[in-house]
Amino acid sequence: MNATMTSSKNLGSLWEDLGKAMEGEDEIEVGEVDCGTSKPVCTKVDIHSYPTFKLFYDGEEVAKYQGPRNVESLKSFIFDEAGKAAAKAQLDSDQDL
Repeated sequence: MNATMTSSKNLGSLWEDLGKAMEGEDEIEVGEVDCGTSKPVCTKVDIHSYPTFKLFYDGEEVAKYQGPRNVESLKSFIFDEAGKAAAKAQLDSDQDL
């Protein structure tokens, strides 16, 4: 699961701190995209303002973060939304049976 993606400017160490806080979490990856050098990626995932924090599950966007910019808030968002996405995916899989 690509748990979160950001396009950022001037975030300081927040993104690095979040990555460290998420180390060891199975199935969750924290990544960063610089829209200045990766414009096609940002266009594809509909990022037009900076910084933008989004959560992706199985390649699909499931949530956009708009809360406080601190590690604990972002970490809570990731766990809450990833749990919802996993539960929905399981429900969809069960319905396919």
